Amino acid sequence: MRSRKLAHLLSQEAKSEEFLELAKRYQKDRRHKSNWDDLIKYCDARDFGCSTENMNELADPINWSPTVIEENRRPRVALMMRINQRGNFVISHNSARDKIVFPEDFSRAFWAEQSIHSWHSAPDPCNLMWVPEFGSLCSSASVTRNPVAQSLIAAFHAKIRELVFDISQKLDLVASSNIKLRIDDDQIVGVAIEEDPNMRRLEQEMQMHEY
Repeated sequence: MRSRKLAHLLSQEAKSEEFLELAKRYQKDRRHKSNWDDLIKYCDARDFGCSTENMNELADPINWSPTVIEENRRPRVALMMRINQRGNFVISHNSARDKIVFPEDFSRAFWAEQSIHSWHSAPDPCNLMWVPEFGSLCSSASVTRNPVAQSLIAAFHAKIRELVFDISQKLDLVASSNIKLRIDDDQIVGVAIEEDPNMRRLEQEMQMHEY
């Protein structure tokens, strides 16, 4: 019964909040109670780890380059997603590992400010989304099939889809990684990050245009 409820929401591409409510209901059930209570609270308090402030900075024309303004277009952006060595899930637009925004589309002052913050702030203020213990959550969902973990994975999957859509409405989204769920018998049995085929080309272009 529980798997059919999750499968139904997945098939309907339900909103992240609906999956989160499902996770809360399972967490209250002694048969399914898990150690993911803190992550549920994190989703409520931090909007699933999304940074509205950092998103607004990207979308604010004051941070766009003169070229973008003159050409009357939106800055290009490519979204890279990864699970880092600590098992945290990250979507970042400027980090030591990668720059996923075309630097020539944003002002020099903007990039200088991002660089300063990246070295002195934790968590990185350049993150568009940061989720702790995501690697462990994936294992709990796909290996032990815990219904709380499965519902939370589905909630994050939906939130990422919503975030990507929001970015595409505010910026010129030219490529994006994706979280892919593997479903079997109405349950999540695998979670993987799918890279956009254009990502390698974009990485090379960004390296050539580094400030």
